[in-house]
Amino acid sequence: MRRALATTIALLLLLSSCMTYTVQMGRDAISIPEQSTGPETRYSVIRAREDAELQAEIDAANSEAERERLEAERAAAEAAAMDVNEYPEDLSALTYPHVYSPMKNETIKSDEGIVTETVLFLPLGEYGLSDGNISSIVLSLEGVEADLIALTGSIGNQTALAKAIGRDAVTTRGGTLIFSGALLEATEDVAVIGISERKSLEIAIVDQDPALPWAKADVPAWIESVHASEDANVNSLLELLSGMEMGKRILFLSSASPATEDWAAITGYGYRTQESFPASESLSELRWQDVYRTTHFSAETDPGITRRSYEVFERLDFIQSYGVMPLSSTTFALSGLTEVTGNLATLAELVIPD
Repeated sequence: MRRALATTIALLLLLSSCMTYTVQMGRDAISIPEQSTGPETRYSVIRAREDAELQAEIDAANSEAERERLEAERAAAEAAAMDVNEYPEDLSALTYPHVYSPMKNETIKSDEGIVTETVLFLPLGEYGLSDGNISSIVLSLEGVEADLIALTGSIGNQTALAKAIGRDAVTTRGGTLIFSGALLEATEDVAVIGISERKSLEIAIVDQDPALPWAKADVPAWIESVHASEDANVNSLLELLSGMEMGKRILFLSSASPATEDWAAITGYGYRTQESFPASESLSELRWQDVYRTTHFSAETDPGITRRSYEVFERLDFIQSYGVMPLSSTTFALSGLTEVTGNLATLAELVIPD
C-alpha cells in the first residue's frame, strides 16, 4: 500500500515538472518584433501614399498655372489700358491722326446681301459744351444706331464727346470719326475703315468754321464775307479730295458757305436770293452726291436746316458721298446740342455696293 502511494506521488511530481517546462518553453519561443523600419509592402498603403503625392503635384501645378494666368490677365489689362491712347490733357499737344481705342472692336459686316452703313453727323460748334451738355447728347443718342459718327467743332467738344460715347475713334485735322469696323489706315486728313471683308470706305472730315449772322439784315454782309474766303476754302477742299483715290468715299463737311441749290429763286426764307456758291458746285462737278439733297424732293419743301441763329436758318453741314448709294437722310434736334448751339444732327443711310 505504501509502495503504491509512493509511486503515485512520484508520477504526479514528474507530470508537474513536464507541464511547467512546456509552458515556459512556449513562452520563450514567442517573439514580439520591434517596430519595423523596412519598406512598406502593403498595396493599399503604397497606393494611398502615391495618390497623395500625385495630388500634391497636381495642386502645385494648378497653383502655378493659376498664378501665371492671373499674371497674364493683369499684364494684358495693363497693356490694354496703355493701348487706349488717351487724349492728352493739353489738347494743344494733340497730333494727327490720333487713334483713340477703348474698345478695340474690329467687328465687320457680312458681305452677304445688301451692305448698308448708317452715318451720323454732329456739328458740335465752337462754343464749349459743358459736361451736362455732353451727357445729354449721349443720352439722346441711345436710340440711334450709327456705324459712323462724325464730329466737327472745337477739339475740346470733339474729344469730350468721343470719350463719353466710349467707342473707338480717330481724330484728324478736320474732325473726329467714331467708327465700327476696322481702321485700316489713317493720315492727318483721311481715314480708311474696313466695313466688311471686301468693302471699305475712305472718309474725310472738313471743318471750315461756319458762322451765321443773328439778324436777316446782316445776311448781305455775311454773304460777302463767305465769297471773300470762298476761293481759299474751295482750293483747300479740292486739294484734300484729290488725295482720296478709293472707289467708295464719304466727306463730312461743315462748310462756310451754303449750297447753290438751297438758294433757289423760290424759297421759304425771305432773306435768300438766287446765289451761286462754288464749293457745292465743285463737288457736284466731281460727281460727289449731296446725300440730303439727293434723298429729298427739293430745297423748298425739305430745306434740311443744320444751323440756326436768331433769324437765320441754313444747311451748312453736308454728308457728301462718292461711289455709294444714298438711301435716306434726315436732320433732327439733339438735346444738349441744339438748345445750346442751334446746330442739328444729320442721320443718313447709305448702300455700299460691290
